[in-house]
Order: sequence, then structure tokens, then C-alpha cells
Amino acid sequence: MIIHKKTFYFLSLFLLLLFSQFNYAQQQKTVKKESRGRLFNDTTATDSDYLMAIEKAGEVLESAYNDIDFAGDTRHLFGEMKRTESKLDLILASLKGANPNVRNQQMYRIVLQEIQQELEEQNKAINAKNLDLENIKKRVIDLRKDKTLITLIKDTIRRKQFKKEFGDLRKRYVATDSLMTKNQTTLNNKKRLTVQRKISVSNALVAVEGKLEKSGISIFNKEYPSLWQINDSVAKKRVKHNIGAKIIIEENVSAYYLGYKAGGLITLCFFMGLLFWYISRNIKYLNTNGYAENLQLLNFKYLNRGVLLPILVIALNIAVVTNLYAPALFLELIQLFLLGVLIFLFKNQWSGVAMRNWLFLLGLFFALCFLDLFITIGLLQRFAFVAINVLGIRYGLVQIKTLKEELYIKGFFKWASIIFIGLNILSILYNLFGRVSLSNMLSITAFISLTQIVALSVLLKIILEIILLQIYTTRVKRGIEKMFDYESLSDTLKKPFIIVISYMWLIVIASNLNIWESLRGSLGKLLSHPNTIGSITFTLGSVVLFFIIIWAAHLLQKYVAYFFGEIDDENEENINKRQHSKLLITRLVVLISGYLLAVVCFWNAFR
Repeated sequence: MIIHKKTFYFLSLFLLLLFSQFNYAQQQKTVKKESRGRLFNDTTATDSDYLMAIEKAGEVLESAYNDIDFAGDTRHLFGEMKRTESKLDLILASLKGANPNVRNQQMYRIVLQEIQQELEEQNKAINAKNLDLENIKKRVIDLRKDKTLITLIKDTIRRKQFKKEFGDLRKRYVATDSLMTKNQTTLNNKKRLTVQRKISVSNALVAVEGKLEKSGISIFNKEYPSLWQINDSVAKKRVKHNIGAKIIIEENVSAYYLGYKAGGLITLCFFMGLLFWYISRNIKYLNTNGYAENLQLLNFKYLNRGVLLPILVIALNIAVVTNLYAPALFLELIQLFLLGVLIFLFKNQWSGVAMRNWLFLLGLFFALCFLDLFITIGLLQRFAFVAINVLGIRYGLVQIKTLKEELYIKGFFKWASIIFIGLNILSILYNLFGRVSLSNMLSITAFISLTQIVALSVLLKIILEIILLQIYTTRVKRGIEKMFDYESLSDTLKKPFIIVISYMWLIVIASNLNIWESLRGSLGKLLSHPNTIGSITFTLGSVVLFFIIIWAAHLLQKYVAYFFGEIDDENEENINKRQHSKLLITRLVVLISGYLLAVVCFWNAFR
């Protein structure tokens, strides 16, 4: 019994010691595990962590504020939108008050199409700016994913410790949020205005296209009552007011167009200045070396009256052809200025009868332009147009013959006279039966077709005189004083220029009749339409271009000799062998270059 009792005590003590050892081991294991967890897995942030989170948020807000603020490109966009608005307001105001003449409507259409394109680009730019702002806003919103910063914000006790930092952060946030709201509102307002302007442009284009369609020759619907059925729709006391208002409108439109085309006009003036210097230098050289009297042997009609007026004739003719869709006032002023310059060139050269008939023609043209631009369509304007048309028909039948005898090219003048009389007759008929816009268009075209052929005839003679001057000056510099057969040379030189003059005359007439755009479009489709022969596909335009290049290359290699002072019937003793070799090389280079270019075009045509 006693042994069993001792054994029990011994076993109990052994178990107690064993359990104590196991418990100690478990405690040690737990301590190690907790130490390891605190070192690597503890999510409790330190003050340094909080400061870094605040600094990171401040940097995000600062960069967002800088990116939200409108930069130079956005300011430039807003400036472009302002200029577009000014152009659109001017065009819309002009559409309401200006006479519905074809030239203004053509210019309105071109400008409205350009404004439409500008608005599309501005709308895309605004959308891109809005997308940028949304991306910046997303960067700020992503700050909510920073757990350290969110923990600090929720911990009111800890937050007091960083009161100053939170104050600065709040100021940055408020400034960024305020600027974001302001700029988004600005962009939304700009987008709203852009949409409204696009609608206005679309409506204006529909109105302009309608007016141009009514002005077309193929449209014969009556616009106004027949001439014998109307009463004067414009009260006399309002005529002066209407004229003043229309003058302001036309001035504004022309001033806009002048600014719009300023680059091209400045370029034209620059090249005309170079030409003025070039001609003046040659004349000065001849005068200085005692050859001034020999210039009279070349039978110059215009260069012997000074250089300025011929240069003005060249520049104004080019301006007319390169500004086909200019406002009526702008183009008609150029036409009148050109005809005025011709008065000084014709003075003391034309007979008295021819000069009086020329001045009478200019007077009729001026009256026609004034009525078309500034007098509202009504009884007064329509009767005045009929009177001018009647005088024009009489002029074409009786007085025009005196002008023909004074011109350098007379063949085209016959056709110009026929067109002039025919268009005046049609204008009277359309006016009588109520097709007033078409009648006015035909009247203006009639007078422009006649006066323009006179101006182009003078232009051709001036160009030939400039070439003859160059040839003679070059020959004098080479020591060849013998006069050449300038008349036969002029006949040879004028042939390619007559083609150019004819083209210029025809496009001026077609543009005034509002058919040039459709003719050019139809011709472009014909030339660019693909044609197939077997496995070969080509366009007619490429083939035509091939032959034009070949023809031009042969023409240039022939005419380049004139700039070296050599002519076709040159005597052997007058030929400078060294210079003649240079001329042959130049001709060869021109010819080879032309053929190579033609072959490239030919190859592309049949690819």
C-alpha cells in the first residue's frame, strides 16, 4: 500500500515536470512566432509612413493642378475659336444684308466650308482636352486607394499630429478641385458654342447652295414678278439707307477677304517687284551704254511708257484669275483698277474715237457694278440693268469695232464681241420674265468678258516685249548690235502664250457664270477615271500629262536659246562657241529632264 502510494507521487511529479517542460516550449515557440509577425507583418504605420503618404498626395495634387491649368496650346485654341466666331458672324451678317450676287455667294460657300472644317477640328481638340481632364481627375481619385493616407484621415487623434500638413494638403485639394470645375465648365461652354456654330454653318451652307442653284443657268424658275407686273418694292426714302448699309457689308467682307488672302497677295507683290527690278535693270543697262534709241526699233507699245504700268497690268491680270471666288466688291474693284491702268497705257496711242468708246464702256461697267452691289433688287435696279444692256448691245454692234483695230490679238475679240452681245440680249429677256439674279449675272459676265479680253491682249503684248528686251540686252552684252527680225520672232513666241491667255479668259467667264466649279469637277472625274485595256489600268489624266510634259520640254529647249540671246537665223560669225556649247548642254538637260519626268508619269499611269 505504501509502495503504491510512493509510486503514485513519483509519477505525478514526473508528469508535472514533463507538462511544465512542454508548456515552456510552447510559450517559447509562441514568442518567436509573435516576434517574427511583428517584424514582417505588422500593418501599424509609423509617423514616417504618414508623412510620406501626405507628401505623395501633395505631389499628385500639385501636378494635377499644373496639368489642369490651360497651357499655351489651349489658349491658342480659344483664340482660333474666337477668330472663327468673328468670321462666322461676318458671313452670317453679310448673308442677311448683301445682294444675292453669284460671286459673293461663291465666296460665302468657300469660307463656310472652311469654317465647318475649323469647327470640326476645334470640336476634336475640345474633346481631347476634356479627356485629359478626366484622366487627371482619375489620378486624384486614385489617392483613395492609399490605405496609409485613408487610415490617417480616419484616425482623429493621429490627424491632429499632422494638422499643418493636412491644412496645406486641403488647400491644394480645394484649389485643384476649383480649377478642375472651372476649366471643365469652360470647355463644356466652348463645346456647346461649337455645336451651335456647326448648326449655324450647316444652315448657312444650305441657304448659300440654294441661292447658287437658283442662279444657275439650268434653273429657269421665276424669282420675281415679270417686269411689267411689279411695283417698286423699295421705298425711295430707304434707298440711301440701304446703299449705306450695303457699302458697309461689302467693305467688311472685302476687308476680311483681303486679310484672308494676304499671304498670296504679298507673294504676288514680291514676284512683281522682282520682275520690275529685272526689267528696269535691262533698260538701265541699254540706256547707260547708249542703246536707248535702238529700243524704238523693237516697236514697243507699253514698255516705252515706263515699267510700273506694265507690271501693274501683269499683277492685276494674275489677281483676277487667282481670285475667282473673291467677294464681288473686291474683284470688281480689281477689274476697274486694271481698266483704269489701261487708260494711261492707251493714252496718246489710241485714236480719239477708240479712246472715247473705251471710256464709255468703262462708264457702263462701273454703273453696272454699282447697281449690282449696292442697289436692292427692285423696279429701279431692273430698269437700270435693261438700259445698260440696251446700250451694251448698241455698243457691241456699232462702237466696238474701233477697239478691235487697236489690239494686238484681234481673233479672240470677234468671239468676245459675240459673247458680249449675246449675254446682254439674254440678260434683258431674263430680267423681263423675272429671273433677276440670272439676268444680273449675265450682264456682269458680258462686260467682264469684253474688258478682260482687252486686258489679256495687252498682257500678251507686254510679255512679248519683256522677252524681246531680254533677247536684245543679252545680245548687246555679247557685242552683237545687229537688229533681229523681232516681228517673226514675236509671232513664234506668242503661240504658246495664246493658249494660256485663252485659258485665263475662259475660266474668268466660266466662274462668273457659276459653271467653272462643275466644269472642273466633271473634267477632273473624266481625267481621273480608271480605264482598263486587258491587264493594264490607266487614267486619261496621266496620259494627257505625259504628252503635255513632252510638248513643254520641247518648247522650253527651243525657247531657252532666246535667254542666251540666240535666235533661229543667227549667222555663224555672231555665235560665241563657248556660250553656244553651254546652250546646247542646257537644251539637252531640259529635254532629258522633261522626258524622264514624262516617263515617270507614263509608268505611274499604267501601273
